[in-house]
Amino acid sequence: MGASPSTTSTMQSFDSLAKKYYSNPEVVKCVESYEMAGTPMILEDGSNVHGTVGGGDNKGIPVFDFIPFKMISEGGTLILQEEGPRSKEIIKVFIPAGFKNGSICNDMQPYDSNISESGLSSFWHLLAITDKPSYCNAVTIRKYQLDIIRDKKDLLHKAMGILLKGSESDIGSLKWLRNLSGNVTLEDGSEVSVKPTEELLSESCQDNFETFDTEEDITDDILSNIGYFYHAFDQATVFSGHMHAVAIDYKTKCFDLLEAKAKESGVDKNIPVDEIIEYVEAGKLDELKLQAIMKN
Repeated sequence: MGASPSTTSTMQSFDSLAKKYYSNPEVVKCVESYEMAGTPMILEDGSNVHGTVGGGDNKGIPVFDFIPFKMISEGGTLILQEEGPRSKEIIKVFIPAGFKNGSICNDMQPYDSNISESGLSSFWHLLAITDKPSYCNAVTIRKYQLDIIRDKKDLLHKAMGILLKGSESDIGSLKWLRNLSGNVTLEDGSEVSVKPTEELLSESCQDNFETFDTEEDITDDILSNIGYFYHAFDQATVFSGHMHAVAIDYKTKCFDLLEAKAKESGVDKNIPVDEIIEYVEAGKLDELKLQAIMKN
């Protein structure tokens, strides 16, 4: 199986993105107000914080904090909703969705980077959020919230197992994906095949397609190499503290394209969760926050 992606510079990336966030005291104050009291993240000039809704009744609120999440059987992509044993927070785990034209089903994001570069980062890609808003992003995590992080990791792994072990009729399962066929219609009216192919995978993972394209049960192999990541500050599309779980051996080209785009800005897109825990435990975010408060 393929190796895990290099994390040589990810800690430096997180440090740079955290410092960038805390360099703007107004944004820090606005975000903290939302985290503590639910006040929409709207700045004094009327603009909204990155990764929140830009207008309407929900302006300044991250979309994950108000949209309904339905189970797959109800037309959604929710896999699991469960109380974290450490944090006692209700945690929801789901397949990234919200994609209309070109979605295979239930508005789930596509696997094919030709349909959307922001599609699924792996053949198996899940997100975890808390039912009620807690921290907005990895750069705003407080030490006392680290149990939420650990619970999210555990429940993402549990949900990944549920997803993989599903039947041929269970959306997103190993058996379902192996038997997937047909076409989807794009916005321009053209049709594209949804059958999984080697070309959809990252070049570093393409050698694994031969194993995927069999009847062998590879569930345990996949579960043994799951990557847990955050997209820090302005690298996050939605500013809601959602954690990503990605089957590393089956990363798609979407993963590579988003990483390449981030690197153009001098940072990494996917920051390993364990590195962020280490950073928070060391008190580095507390120091940056204090500096931001003193500037305000």
